[in-house]
Amino acid sequence: MRKATLVSLAIFWVLCGKASAQRLDEIFKYKNIFDGKEVEVEGVLIGDIIKKRESVFVNLKSGSYFIGLYIPYAQAKEIKFSRRFSQEPDYVKVRGVFHKECPQHLGATDIHVEELTVLKRGRRVMFPFPKEKLIFVYILGGVALFFAVINLFRRHARR
Repeated sequence: MRKATLVSLAIFWVLCGKASAQRLDEIFKYKNIFDGKEVEVEGVLIGDIIKKRESVFVNLKSGSYFIGLYIPYAQAKEIKFSRRFSQEPDYVKVRGVFHKECPQHLGATDIHVEELTVLKRGRRVMFPFPKEKLIFVYILGGVALFFAVINLFRRHARR
């Protein structure tokens, strides 16, 4: 019954001309229904922000699903942080056209973004270096230097 309701709802959205979903798992589950339709998704930006001519490519993670976003350069200026080491990513809401197999991008599954809204701004995260590790590094370095000097004296004494 639940599956029939979801399929009916998806068909209704398609007939209305605008298919909107908040979760990527719905979009991936019904790729054929959402193909070429406008969708709306929330998630965090991850990976590198790749700049192309008039657009920017970045990946969006929503739940356990990932999708590529093609964003016009003017809108992409709002993006400050994507998930990398020492960064907490921007949490965004995007609205755009979903492509099951995009003809412009070699058949990749992607969303061509028409509107991007940053819901929560990311930030840099500083990870403190534990003092115990620093002490261990100095001790290990001292031991290595001690053995290097002993080895040098041994070689010099053999001559």
